[in-house]
Amino acid sequence: MRFAASKRDVRVGESFEVSVVFSIDPAYEIHSMDASAPQIPTQIELELPVGFTAIEDWDAPAPVRSLNPGGQSVFTGDVEFVQTIQVSNEIEPGDHQLICSVSYQACNSRRCLRPTKSVLTIELTCSAGSP
Repeated sequence: MRFAASKRDVRVGESFEVSVVFSIDPAYEIHSMDASAPQIPTQIELELPVGFTAIEDWDAPAPVRSLNPGGQSVFTGDVEFVQTIQVSNEIEPGDHQLICSVSYQACNSRRCLRPTKSVLTIELTCSAGSP
């Protein structure tokens, strides 16, 4: 899994994208973000510094139907979730850290692995206005 930003140097007032990319082993799948019990939904939560705001929900690919019993909605292969972030005009220039908590459970046709939670970070530098 990878957490990335479309740019590491941002200016006050502009927007940029962050993404969480899963590379799911071909024998496995992870549940969709709206999975219901007993499945464990995939969850992605951002912790943003003051002055950074997430715009709308995560842009997620369409899940596919599982080939496993139950046929629930799942993600397979390489999957990218994208979120747009707006930087406030009042933000203090300097270094800022974005934190992303991701939880999911990978399953195959025989079993599900233990639920996994990861905390990922990105360091950004914010500068004042246009050059």
